[in-house]
Amino acid sequence: MKKMLVLASLLASVGVLSGCSTTGSMGEAAPLLGRDLMWVDGANAHCEVPPSISFGEDGRISGDAGCNRLIGQLKQAGANVDFSQLGTTMRLCGPKLMEVEKQFLANLAATRYVVKDGDNVQCLDENQKPVMTLVPERLGSCN
Repeated sequence: MKKMLVLASLLASVGVLSGCSTTGSMGEAAPLLGRDLMWVDGANAHCEVPPSISFGEDGRISGDAGCNRLIGQLKQAGANVDFSQLGTTMRLCGPKLMEVEKQFLANLAATRYVVKDGDNVQCLDENQKPVMTLVPERLGSCN
């Protein structure tokens, strides 16, 4: 009986510690469902409309990766997030727009955690280093 109590205590400690490692030092997990966000650093002089991503209440993802449409399914558990189930259409655009899209998709692929930063969402890699910041979607224009 004593061994079971020790084992239960040990397992509880491991559970508490692992829970802290996913959100404790990083900050509060960012809820994504029902949000429309954009990567403001993706805007450029030719087009003020940066890549955007929408998270449906049902977990479906849609958006604009820069040139192509973005679709997929969100997998999120607390701050942990998995964007591996994303896909895009296959249009070809100008080189500057394709470079923005390539970087946005690479940022999403590198993201393992999402944490709140006011109204913004900080995307962090597996080492909890910043990858990109997503902000609430707002209007822009292309010339």
